[in-house]
Amino acid sequence: MLLGLTAAFLLCAQTKPALRCSDLRALTNNQMTVAIAVTVPAAADAPEHCRVVGQILPRVGFEVRLPAEWNGTFYMFGNGGYAGEALDTPGRVAIALRGLKRGSVVAQTDTGHSAVAEPQGTFATDRQKMLDWAFRSLHVTDEADSGAALPQ
Repeated sequence: MLLGLTAAFLLCAQTKPALRCSDLRALTNNQMTVAIAVTVPAAADAPEHCRVVGQILPRVGFEVRLPAEWNGTFYMFGNGGYAGEALDTPGRVAIALRGLKRGSVVAQTDTGHSAVAEPQGTFATDRQKMLDWAFRSLHVTDEADSGAALPQ
C-alpha cells in the first residue's frame, strides 16, 4: 500500500517550467520555426499555459500547449481521415483544453497540408506532403514538442 501511494505521489508531482514562455521563440533553427510563444492566462476552461505554434520544415504545422504546472504527461492528438485541419478549429481547441485541465503538455499537427486548400487526398500528388501525412509529421512534431516540454 505504501509503495502504491508513493508511486501515485510521484506521478502527480508538479513540474514548473524551466524557461519563460517567450524564450521558446529562441528555439527557432534551420529545421523549425517557432512563430508564436505566448502565455495564456488561466480561464474557466483552462489553466495558465504557454501556447507555442510553429512549423517544421518543409511545411508541417504544429502547436504545443505547456501548462504552468505540468504533471509529467504528454498528450498528442491527431486528425482523422485525410487530416489537414487548421490547428485552431473549435473541436481541436476543445480537445487541447481538456488535456491542459489534466496538467498534460498537449501537442497537435496539421500533418503537413491544409484540408481547405487540398481537400480529400488531393495533397497526395506531392510526394513530401504524402510522406508527412503518412508518418513523418507525427514523428517530427513529437520530437519538437518533447524538446520544448522537457525540464532543462
